[in-house]
Amino acid sequence: MDNLNIYAVDALTGEEILLFDNSIHGYDNLFNNEWDFSKMPPRKADKVNVDAAGNEVFEVVVRTYHNIDYEDADEGFVQENGLIRLIDRREADVEYVKRNGFDGVAIVLYAENGDMVMVHQRELA
Repeated sequence: MDNLNIYAVDALTGEEILLFDNSIHGYDNLFNNEWDFSKMPPRKADKVNVDAAGNEVFEVVVRTYHNIDYEDADEGFVQENGLIRLIDRREADVEYVKRNGFDGVAIVLYAENGDMVMVHQRELA
């Protein structure tokens, strides 16, 4: 699995906003993948999206897909204490897992003229 981080930079303030980190976001990273972050090389944003017209400022839309019912007793996620155990042995509440355990993600950019650029899409479960 690749070492992917996707950031947006606020056009007014210059603030970097993490949109997606392939090592922490999504179902697989909560329940399947174990990472040794001490051995992971530094990851830096090194690509700027520019569309065919030369636009660098976009409206950013992040879509996450949630097709897993973490509260369904038959699925067996929720323990007796009401928490869900993650692959790294942490326990998280159901709301945290519902927010972060999405099973698909798409990041789309829209230019001022309405043109769309698909930045990233991936199934995560």
